[in-house]
Amino acid sequence: MAGRATCRAVVGLSFVLALLTLGCSRKTGSPQSDPPKPVSKMERMVGEETVAILVNAEQVETYRLDSMQILGRQNDKLGRLAIDRFAVTGKGTVQGPEFAKKMVAILLPDSSYSEWSAKCFWPGVAFRFKRGDEHVDVAICFKCDDVDIQPNLQNNKVGFQLADFTSGARRALLALTKEAFPDDAEIQAIAER
Repeated sequence: MAGRATCRAVVGLSFVLALLTLGCSRKTGSPQSDPPKPVSKMERMVGEETVAILVNAEQVETYRLDSMQILGRQNDKLGRLAIDRFAVTGKGTVQGPEFAKKMVAILLPDSSYSEWSAKCFWPGVAFRFKRGDEHVDVAICFKCDDVDIQPNLQNNKVGFQLADFTSGARRALLALTKEAFPDDAEIQAIAER
């Protein structure tokens, strides 16, 4: 009986000493590392490199697309520019890093997307986020409220396909789109739902 009590006392004392050692090993006043930031579904789908380009974009080029003219991945044999396979029909105003940050704040959170799948994909606009020689294209369809993110990276990863955004995200993306195309009557006429 005395052997068991001694054994329990030794185990208990060892446990207390281990806790004290762990607690005392931390330096007082030293900065602690922050817990890891939660990663959204969008961030997991497109990958760290694509997110880094979006978040650190130096500028955002804005384009009008003709969703009925599918040319190919980047352009066709005649040299016409295509974004996400769709023909570019015009350019809007080039936007700076602040615009990029506003758009990224809408594109990355899980709360911007519904669980519904795409109904169509006839994008009318595209945003090219540029950082150095790298870029990421974001094509948006306001007919079905879908977005497609396509990185232009050397390893040619395929981007996140056809994420269906919520009505709140739609309003915010539409406001930024109207800001980027102030003289485009068709864009300005898109109704908020």
